[in-house]
Amino acid sequence: MDINNFLEKEDSVSIISSPNYQSIPFQDENFHNIQNVDGELTFIDGGNTEIFSSLNFNLSFIRIAACTYENNKLKEMKKEEHLILITTKVIDNVLYYKPSLFNSEFQLIKELDKINAKDPSISNGVIYGEISKVVDITRRLLEIEFSNKLNSQNIVLDGNLKSDNELIKQALKNKNIYAISKTNRLFTNTGDALTVYLNKKSNKDKWFYHPLIIPNGDEPNIIIAKLHEASKYIFKIEFNHEYNPEIINILSKNSVDPVFLGYPYGLVMVDKLARVTNNEKEYFKIKYLSKLKNQEELTQYLNTINAHEILDNIL
Repeated sequence: MDINNFLEKEDSVSIISSPNYQSIPFQDENFHNIQNVDGELTFIDGGNTEIFSSLNFNLSFIRIAACTYENNKLKEMKKEEHLILITTKVIDNVLYYKPSLFNSEFQLIKELDKINAKDPSISNGVIYGEISKVVDITRRLLEIEFSNKLNSQNIVLDGNLKSDNELIKQALKNKNIYAISKTNRLFTNTGDALTVYLNKKSNKDKWFYHPLIIPNGDEPNIIIAKLHEASKYIFKIEFNHEYNPEIINILSKNSVDPVFLGYPYGLVMVDKLARVTNNEKEYFKIKYLSKLKNQEELTQYLNTINAHEILDNIL
């Protein structure tokens, strides 16, 4: 059936419209069966912890990890660790956040692109965005960059591919990467929850739905999938270039662990590998605090944003 005819139907149900894509009215033939297929997938995730943070600087630790599964068996695990120092810089009366990467001995690895403190990805454009939000952007950029160091064609990230940050958009531009989000805020044009609506409409045990939208420009495309017949969860899967149904089939075969039935175990494993513990956080604080010459001045800077912690302790 012609998509253009469906787009003209005013009484049809579709995902709610957005400036980022054109909606395609729902049709039963867009439900597809998921097959049991062997293959290789590499899952990437990052973890971070804040060591010191003030109004005008942030020192954080970031760990990026990857797990590769071949025929549903763990083949390889890799990780890398960085310190990220974010400072402020004013150019032509415009405030920027400037991230720099260091190794554990505080030797500079590289300078990263600066971000306008009122960039829409971290701010509402009126007040300056929190400096800590730059850590999240940098972590995502490092996850994407890490994919270049792995010998795998099928990369899966945790979370969303869609981003308002131009640096992330540029990093994704020439890569074919998938991302799975554990939660979503997708609605139909009748106000129903999209995943619930599709699950009610499907008559298949495990399935994926595509096409759902026509993305505009470089915006990611969306697949909705139920990856295990006994799962109670339906996930949003985004991809930014070519659509390959084999990826969904391989993901399904990796989603059989009872810890989180229907969710790829590779993402559970890589989350554990990347996670930074509270004990590690305290270790980093002690380690780098001991290297500072003027701890009193550091305390003054930290006090610019930590007054709420005092109230929390009182209450």
